[in-house]
Amino acid sequence: MQHARRLVESWLPRLLGSGDPGPVLPIDESVTEYWPRLNTDLHGWIDWSWSLRDIEAFCHAFSFPHSGAKTTIRGATARLKSVDVVLGRTYHPFQRGLVFRIGQDGGIWIAHPEGVLLVREFELDDSSMAVRLGDRFFTPVAHLENALSRRVQYLPSGKVVAN
Repeated sequence: MQHARRLVESWLPRLLGSGDPGPVLPIDESVTEYWPRLNTDLHGWIDWSWSLRDIEAFCHAFSFPHSGAKTTIRGATARLKSVDVVLGRTYHPFQRGLVFRIGQDGGIWIAHPEGVLLVREFELDDSSMAVRLGDRFFTPVAHLENALSRRVQYLPSGKVVAN
């Protein structure tokens, strides 16, 4: 941050004073990378076959200011907004995604072969529904394939075009 500040403080007065932005430096294309834009509604689906740490990182990436990483539960869409990993106990792969504890604080404990995904904050698209013990968080393959096979473009108007 300090480096960026020094850079702007030395560059901005020159630009404003003379109108000269300075020399254009060539880009070394051998070290550049391009990653397409993401859209939470299209790309935010959780793949429960991922590692526990990958699921946690994915949920954090799509949390505030975004609407949350998505999955389903009993056919409803759930947006996981705040999660933590709890290590120490592991579960059989068939238990992956199962709700095995609901804490007094409302936290939902989800089984994973590497430990537990503790969901501290979530939102269901069906507000009349409640998460129950024994429910399973699951993302249909069609949602995952759609997320992997589509990309988005953001138009100047703010409209999102998926192709």
